[in-house]
Amino acid sequence: MRGRAGRLRPILKTLMEERKHGWTPPGQAERYDPLPAFLALPARGFRKLSPRGRRIVVALVLAGVAAIAVAWPYVQRDRRAGERERAAIAAEHRAARLRALIEDQRPRRDLLAPPIRRRIDALGGLEAPAAATLVATRLEAAIAHDVRARIAAGKLDGPLLKTSCDPVAVRSRMGANYNCFALSGRSKSGERTLEWGYRFSARAQLPAGTLAWCKENPRPLHPTSYVLSVPISPECR
Repeated sequence: MRGRAGRLRPILKTLMEERKHGWTPPGQAERYDPLPAFLALPARGFRKLSPRGRRIVVALVLAGVAAIAVAWPYVQRDRRAGERERAAIAAEHRAARLRALIEDQRPRRDLLAPPIRRRIDALGGLEAPAAATLVATRLEAAIAHDVRARIAAGKLDGPLLKTSCDPVAVRSRMGANYNCFALSGRSKSGERTLEWGYRFSARAQLPAGTLAWCKENPRPLHPTSYVLSVPISPECR
């Protein structure tokens, strides 16, 4: 027995030292509940409040609900007013874009001088290729002057590199349509040459000696939003 007691004495001494430094025997430690899920934290906090604290929280919640109920009609009224204001602004922007588009596409005009008209008559009218080419040259000069004026006014991007007009195949003696292009840029892409600029529809009327042209704004092939469109004036077709 004495030998056994001698063996137990160091073990008891070690246990006393560990308890002195904060060690707690199994089964005697303080227990804490693990934190609940995040959404359950308010309920847990509410349960831990005193009865007076719970009454205060309930009163605050009811006051908040009442404030929301009172303010909701005003929130809805302001929302509807904001929607009307945004709709009015959008309508004004659309009207402004439409006015600008109409102005951009409206017909511009020039006259054929009497000597040119007599020469066209002598060639056989606008059906004759030579007469159609003569009018195309006059159209190119008039459209170039128009485009340069718009570039100077900041309405078009420049520069203007070249203007060309081609008569349509079907023409009459007294009238002819033209497809015109004002070149404003050119670049190389491999073996291809890319060109961009402004397209115009034009028409020549021999009896009155008038030339009229309209800038085109074709719709994009794959529009990403609502696109305004204005038909070309019959004067240019």
